[in-house]
Formats: sequence, C-alpha cells, structure tokens
Amino acid sequence: MKDLAYARVDSVEEALAAIREHPDAWFVAGGATAVDLLRECVAGPDLVIDISGLPLREIRVGRDVTSVGALVPNWDLAWHPAVQAMFPVVSQAILARASVRARIMASVGGNLLQKTDLAVALLAVDARVVLVGLSGEREIPIEGFYPAPGAAPNRETALRNDELILGLKLPHGRSARTSRYVKARNGPSDEGASASVAIAAELQEGVFREARLVLGGIVAVPKRAHRAEEVLDGREPHEKLFAEAADAAVEVACSLRRDAGFRPQLVRRAVIAALEGLTRAS
Repeated sequence: MKDLAYARVDSVEEALAAIREHPDAWFVAGGATAVDLLRECVAGPDLVIDISGLPLREIRVGRDVTSVGALVPNWDLAWHPAVQAMFPVVSQAILARASVRARIMASVGGNLLQKTDLAVALLAVDARVVLVGLSGEREIPIEGFYPAPGAAPNRETALRNDELILGLKLPHGRSARTSRYVKARNGPSDEGASASVAIAAELQEGVFREARLVLGGIVAVPKRAHRAEEVLDGREPHEKLFAEAADAAVEVACSLRRDAGFRPQLVRRAVIAALEGLTRAS
C-alpha cells in the first residue's frame, strides 16, 4: 500500500472544500472498498477524506417519503419500525446477508457502492439516491445509479469523482408495504453463488397491480424482470401464475447471462417463494 495523507471532515461543506482543493482525493467512511483497491494497487489517491463524522445517520419518515442518511448502519435500517412496516423488502434484504458483521457494521452508502442485497430491494421500491458535489445536489433513480454492464467500463456507479452520497429517498406506496425479498443460495454462506429476487406489488381487488420484480446475482447490477411483471399484472395469485412468472424471470436471467449455470434454478425457486410470501402477507 502506498503512503497517503488523511483528513477528517465534520460537515458536508468541509468535505466539498477538501475535494475542491484536492480533486484526486477519495471520500471514505468505512473504507473497506478503498482499502481493497489500495492493496491490489488498482488505484490510489494521495489523500483520503474521512466522512464518517458527517451528520448522515438519521432515518426521517415524512408524509410521502422516508429519507435515509448514507451513514445509517444496516442494522438500524433493518430494524427500524417504519421501514419494517412500509418497506419490508428492504429489511429482509439486509437480514438475508449471511455475514452478521456485514449486517451490523456496513452503512447504507457502503452497500450502494458494493451493490449488495440492499440494492436489489431498493430497485423494487423505486428508491432515489441523493448525491452532492461541487456542482450542487442531485437525485437520481436507483436504476440510473448503476450503469448497464458494459455501458461504462471504468465506472461502477453514476457517482462523480467530486460527489458523495447523502442518502436515499424511499417513496411511500401500497405496493412497497407488501414487498418481499428472497435469496436462494448454492451454499451456506455469502461465499457461495446465489440469486435473489425482490418484488413489490399490490393486491387490488384480488389481482396483482404495479408489480416490480427485480433480479440480483445474475449480472453485476440488479435488473428488473419486466416480462415477469407483465405476466403478473391484473391476474389473481395462484400456483400456476407463480410458476409462469418464475419461467419469465428465468428467461430474463438467461438473456442477461449466457453462462448462468444453475442460477436460473435459483431464480425460479426465489420467485415462487417471494410470490407465495407476498400473497400470504396480503
């Protein structure tokens, strides 16, 4: 690892002032990803700016939106009563991680950068990412935060070099209240290959409405299975429908990754389990 300078900031204004003066610096909070990159000599700044002291650890429940600070620990988000009630898929995605350390220590912002289970759930509830940089503050849909595979080879997210993540905005909606997350593994831990499914859908007059079904673990970024959503829309829940939606999701998975191996079977199992759980909860 190369020698580098360190600066700690206690406000967003200080953070932006530091990155203006040192445009090649890195923002770090937990720093796990940055440390890995430095170890492997993939990249390295001359200065790291520690933002772990920024006031970004609140969960605020508004009238139409719940705001989540980037430094909120996973554990706090997963067990927050409002999140469990209004966004169960988010809580379930965090708790699906086999690593207890990851559940407790990691932050929301770190999860976004590492594209963990949480990112899959956030796409299902149509979350927005709030960023701030030298050009000001902006919001982008979670789907736009992750470039499509191959679209931007040198960038894993839409985060600019001078930006940091302020947090998330989760829009309130009836479909999010009946959301579900299921992770199917080919092994006992996070080390084994897996596939995951997040679904948010409303049962209105006995039929599915506004379904959002998201696949994780197939390619580097979470992807919506639009064909499976179309299969569900306007139809009553029953076993044959679940199997049909699962088949549609498998087709999407195979189209995204030709060498998917046994992941399609995991996707099928996860879709059916998620739809069964969502129907019971409704």
